[in-house]
Amino acid sequence: MSANWDGEGAVTPDARSLKEAVSFVRLLGEGDTLPEPMLHASGHAGLFWKDDNLYADIKFLGDGRVAYYIERQGDKHKGVLKFNSQKMPAVFPTLLRA
Repeated sequence: MSANWDGEGAVTPDARSLKEAVSFVRLLGEGDTLPEPMLHASGHAGLFWKDDNLYADIKFLGDGRVAYYIERQGDKHKGVLKFNSQKMPAVFPTLLRA
């Protein structure tokens, strides 16, 4: 996929960001709900969950960091964390489990 893949000037997808997203999905637990993948116009990969109790959007910045926004039962959490592709950041298992 090249630049302008969306017809609106999107940046070429960032290979490091895509690899980080794949690593994150592989770290999810066996019973965890799988997210929907997405690609931001910035070229960053993202993962998205939405159901009655959860809204979550995680963006992989391609430099070993993830930005996240999670709403669960009225509580809102957001931030940027380091992600090394080998271990799930501690905040996600609790916030993403239904």
